[in-house]
Amino acid sequence: MRYIDTVLCTVGASLLTNLKKSDVPEIKAAFEKLNQGDFKSAAAEMLKIKDPADRVLGAEINSMYSLIQKGYIDSTQKLYLLVSDTQDGDQMGKLLKEYFLSKQCAMQFKNVEIVKAEKLSDKNRHEFRTYGLRNLAREMARVAKDNPNRIMVNATGGYKATIAYAVVLGQALNIPVYYKYENFDEIIELLPLPVSLSAKVYEKHKNVFAYLDCFDTVEEETFLKQFGYAGWAKVEDELKILLDRVEMDGKKLISINPLGEIYLGSFEWDCSVLDQPFLKTNRDPEDKIAGTGGHGLAILSESRGILEKIAKIPWVGLIQMTGSSEGEKGEGFKIWTQENELKMMIKTRKGEGYLLIKPAVETRSPRLLECMKRKLEEIISE
Repeated sequence: MRYIDTVLCTVGASLLTNLKKSDVPEIKAAFEKLNQGDFKSAAAEMLKIKDPADRVLGAEINSMYSLIQKGYIDSTQKLYLLVSDTQDGDQMGKLLKEYFLSKQCAMQFKNVEIVKAEKLSDKNRHEFRTYGLRNLAREMARVAKDNPNRIMVNATGGYKATIAYAVVLGQALNIPVYYKYENFDEIIELLPLPVSLSAKVYEKHKNVFAYLDCFDTVEEETFLKQFGYAGWAKVEDELKILLDRVEMDGKKLISINPLGEIYLGSFEWDCSVLDQPFLKTNRDPEDKIAGTGGHGLAILSESRGILEKIAKIPWVGLIQMTGSSEGEKGEGFKIWTQENELKMMIKTRKGEGYLLIKPAVETRSPRLLECMKRKLEEIISE
């Protein structure tokens, strides 16, 4: 039996609509506070309505209450609020965060985190389809993988497309997905699809996925040439189902589609894809190491052996010292990813050095960056 203490909740604008239209005094007061940017006070006004099942409180609160009442969650440890890239999404995320963190809330969570799906906005149809839905799927998969065997998805709020992707996500990662229909009194579990997602497609086309994940969107002609396809018709159907092919400004573009994002997020990547030529540079290793003056030069000198080992990696483009400290001395290192960058801390007899490790090819792919992190740790530890 799994122990569920984490919920990924998709967020829509039903509550905002209610805040604007309702004549309920508490809700009118909450709307006034919301317009002033006082989310804590707005949440406090909403909490004066003692019944969380009251429809005026919106789909997210109603469905979360039903989840807990039905006993589908064992403990309220962490709540992720997945919001759209809109002003409404921003407001609803901040308001609901204050609501679910409040000690007066019957469904209080210890931690609440807002997750924004970039470019998920109905203001731009092309961006919504090409980037927004992919980012939605990517964020859902990331949160689910960060909380294995303890998470469920409440897909009641937000765009209708989230329901479909939530079901596929549940299938891919074996997590329960719930939805509360507007006219139902309680939330229900959406049963898994009678299909399985095989890793064989990834193994066969892992270099294709790495290429598209690295560059995000590429021209069809470039894509076909890169992998030796005579034309789009020659691309395997098992691969096509995971790709988007759209035309924009007279150019045909290829990218991973939302289903592909969920599929690729369902298992650990094979880091041998880092050996692909499109990720490498011919830059001389000696030219890859750059540093600051002063104490940073002493750290560079002390850690020269390790840095030269890193500089020889073909997919490393630059190792840049960004700071140093004399406070902590010793041996050891730590590597992490932060805002689409690789960071490193190294301890020496002269103190600590802080470095930025730039890939040879600029990429925002968290999967490739995670592979790079793992490979760096292996190489340095050898």
